[in-house]
Amino acid sequence: MQIKFLNKSIINNEMKQKKFWSWIGSFPFFPLFLTIYSILFFLNLNITQVDYHAADRLLTILPAITLFLLIIMSVVLRDIRRAGFVVFVFGLIFFTYPHVRMVIQGKIPVLANDNILLPLSIILLACGILFATKLSREKMATLSLYLNAITLILALIQLSLILVYEYKMDARWRNADLQIPASSNIVPPRNGTLPDVYFIVLDGYARADVLQSALNLDNSPFLDALRKRQFYVADCSMSNYAQTEQSLASTLEMKYLDGIISKINVDHLEEKFFVPYIRDNTVRRYLESVGYQTVSFFTGYSWAEWPDATYYLGDPRASAKNASSLIPFEGQFLSRTLFPFMMTGLEAIGIVKAPQINELTGRGVDRGIVRYELDELPVVTHLRGPKFVYAHILLPHPPYVFGPNGEEQDLSTDNSNLALLHQGYRDQVLYANKRILPIIDTILAESKGNAIIVLEGDHGIVDYTTGTEHMKNLSAYYFPDHNYSDLYPQITPVNSFRVILSNYFGQNYPSLGDQSYFAATSAQKTFTLIPNPCPGH
Repeated sequence: MQIKFLNKSIINNEMKQKKFWSWIGSFPFFPLFLTIYSILFFLNLNITQVDYHAADRLLTILPAITLFLLIIMSVVLRDIRRAGFVVFVFGLIFFTYPHVRMVIQGKIPVLANDNILLPLSIILLACGILFATKLSREKMATLSLYLNAITLILALIQLSLILVYEYKMDARWRNADLQIPASSNIVPPRNGTLPDVYFIVLDGYARADVLQSALNLDNSPFLDALRKRQFYVADCSMSNYAQTEQSLASTLEMKYLDGIISKINVDHLEEKFFVPYIRDNTVRRYLESVGYQTVSFFTGYSWAEWPDATYYLGDPRASAKNASSLIPFEGQFLSRTLFPFMMTGLEAIGIVKAPQINELTGRGVDRGIVRYELDELPVVTHLRGPKFVYAHILLPHPPYVFGPNGEEQDLSTDNSNLALLHQGYRDQVLYANKRILPIIDTILAESKGNAIIVLEGDHGIVDYTTGTEHMKNLSAYYFPDHNYSDLYPQITPVNSFRVILSNYFGQNYPSLGDQSYFAATSAQKTFTLIPNPCPGH
């Protein structure tokens, strides 16, 4: 009898375990997996531009919202699996609506109308609810099991691709061929005080002659204002590289990149390949070794940032005060879902206002980053002690979201409309000019003139100029003693900090020959040498 009782008890336990795992397997995890998959898929598409932490808040908030909807629907339908299927259908519509709309626009333009597609989406959701209520519990459990498996596999595939990419990139960074600074000794400055060093990069800011010929924009008032403030303006400067990451790496490492690129054993380059030479560069390491604090700003492009600087400013995720502000990755993700259409509907009934929608899904995110950097640069001047300030400002580079006086606009960056491109670029040059001059005045006033300022475009006008025109960049310098004898009109950025470290810190960095290498995209490994057409070069 005891043996029979034990056998029956074991069988009961096994049945209970089987039922438990069967219930777990058919529990509707698939709406959560779909949400996670959608975020990871978008992260994987943009992994060369951002670090994986860009998705952290989305991976926290959106699954929580999905779970909340699941609980609400389970109360309404009184069945967790039916609720899961309804939330899953809504998730499919939410994450795919703009993409489906785009496909229909190319195939059947007349149907690519929100007045048609939104009602169809509502009908599809209603059909999902009807299907969920009509399907038997047993079949719904089986369907849940299959949907769990499919969505989990999809999410794991994206996660594995991201992890493999990050592992390979981390290995590449660890093996980076970094220079050793010439020495950590400095020649004490004549006034006994180390100068503040500002490296201000206006992304895509072209040389004056290009602005005049391409845009009919006379930039002499701005350049004359710089000269009045004792700046040296290199009238014939050209960038060493046409892509931002290569230009920044070359400038801060003070060398050409042919040796680095030749060791990259892949067919196509990526922006992140140059992170060690931008983030852990020779100039920064030397200045930190002699007591400088570093200041850097959030831009939304992780490969161009110094998140490990003494002061890393502007990341809304790091401040409770700015926690509601989005980073570009988050804004771009939401703009590719049903979210903007839902917000427009809420605006129509007066629940939200247009500016609030723009801050979440439009170009307000881009404006916020640029404005923060321009607003905080004067504040940084109050930091005590010698400081090396690196400010990469996305002006006048697209997107074209500022008018000439800083007013909000959103001009198309479609290359087929050159007139609109020219207007957008021109407007943002004028806006940059108006913002930069007061910043320079504050730097000079707070430092009492004891500052080194490198103000440059990392390259010239992007997208719609020839190779030669693309390379012609703004290049201006301020030295505390106004001794510019080692500067010359054709100087390129690779020599900027060679002159500075040699003349003001007692280092030995002879100038290199000034050369410009053009590649049309960041992926290209082959470059075209662009001669400088200036006389005497």
